[in-house]
Amino acid sequence: GLLWFVRNWAGSKKTDYVGSTIIWPMVEVYRLTGDSRLLKFCEDYAKFLNDGAQWNPYRKNWPNQTGGFNRFSHAPHAYHVVAYAVRAQLPGILSLANGDEELKKASYWAFDDHVKTVGWQATYVPSSHMEHTGPAGCTLETEYCNFLCWMEYLQWLSRFSGDARFGDAIERMAFNAAMGARKKDERAIAYDSSPNQFRATKKSATGGCMAYYEAYTPCLFAACCPAQSIRLMPAYLLKSVMRDRAGDLVVNTYGPCHVATKDVSLDFETEYPFEDSVKIRVAAPKGWKGSLRLRLPEWSKGWTVLRNGTPVDVKSSRRWLTVKGPWAKDELLLSFKNVPVVRAASEAGMREPLRTVEYGPLVFAQALKTVWTPCKLEHPTRPLPDDWPWYEATCAEKPVIYAMPVATAFAPESIRVKRVSNGGYPWEDSPLRLVVPMVRATAAYPADPERQEKNPAPVCNPVKADAGAVPEPVELVPMGSSNLRITCFPMALP
Repeated sequence: GLLWFVRNWAGSKKTDYVGSTIIWPMVEVYRLTGDSRLLKFCEDYAKFLNDGAQWNPYRKNWPNQTGGFNRFSHAPHAYHVVAYAVRAQLPGILSLANGDEELKKASYWAFDDHVKTVGWQATYVPSSHMEHTGPAGCTLETEYCNFLCWMEYLQWLSRFSGDARFGDAIERMAFNAAMGARKKDERAIAYDSSPNQFRATKKSATGGCMAYYEAYTPCLFAACCPAQSIRLMPAYLLKSVMRDRAGDLVVNTYGPCHVATKDVSLDFETEYPFEDSVKIRVAAPKGWKGSLRLRLPEWSKGWTVLRNGTPVDVKSSRRWLTVKGPWAKDELLLSFKNVPVVRAASEAGMREPLRTVEYGPLVFAQALKTVWTPCKLEHPTRPLPDDWPWYEATCAEKPVIYAMPVATAFAPESIRVKRVSNGGYPWEDSPLRLVVPMVRATAAYPADPERQEKNPAPVCNPVKADAGAVPEPVELVPMGSSNLRITCFPMALP
């Protein structure tokens, strides 16, 4: 099948947008077959993209300033952000076939420079203003396809480098912004969503190509995002364990799954990220002498590893914990030490960063009580069954507006971890909460923000606290367990 493209896409018959993704299966099949025609096609494709350095010619109002196969622009509106993730992984993928280490470096640089130059949201995803490169901000939106495509890009970077930081980014992306844009009965997603949202309606989107892009829908005319949403968690688990050159198994991200090779199988039992431990059942009926390498998350303040109930000697290097074999029938219990932290979050147009609260890989938010109103959109969209409507999400009551006291921001030990035994779906009713000292600050947002059509950002930062306001405990939930919320808080002046 791929040889059809070799014949019919020869020379300048290639395309400069999505078509380049064919390099990935070309490389994989080349590595299986050694057919040099596939490798030559990929290298010709790279040259075609570098020589032409064009992008998306059917949208005349965006300049072609993205560079080529391994050169990228971060200028405003330069690149469709989903396509950036897909394109930026391709140089590294080609390096797996031709051994060019400079191509691999281009894939690393494209990620690092995007984060540094463009900035990322507090929920560890890029913003996508009108689906293109844009600054970070609490009400700036991200198209749903970004969550899956950037996660897969990060999975490739993990594979190329063995760098533990990419596993951190994968978890944070999947557990926060991606889950926060899903209706918890799994029947609808928001095409566009943001860290702070007072509404998700047919009129609330400011950074989407259409005003209705924040409404929750099973499907719309751009059907890519609903399809990607279904793939999200399977794709997360599919690449959670890798094998290195020595034949050892490398656990890059954590979640409940079963992994089997011809020598050994692993069964992961965990409520991670809602708990800080992971149980791994190892089964090797004929014995396995390899090692397990376990990623030590960036946020972890310490760890313990028990093997069959007994502490085990663990080698730690570059945030990887190595547990050596041999293995037969064993059980590992990996536990991390976790504490709440407060982080600064970039906000377009503000010098003083807003603040977010985190625990482990989770970003926490003030969940706003939500009313779900079924609705229809008079627009040429995909036909839907009667019992699969669109939804508008609005506040059920006027939200209380809080700001973060300086004492909370710089002494996060005042934040209390609260666990709730509810036995329900954790993304709908989280078993993990944080109780955070906050003060009321009505002036932080325009009057009655829930009554506006758009999602307003804070008026300024820092903001004046209400007269007589004193710190009070505010219960926050994981951002991924919410739909309407305030994730990024301004600082409070007394």
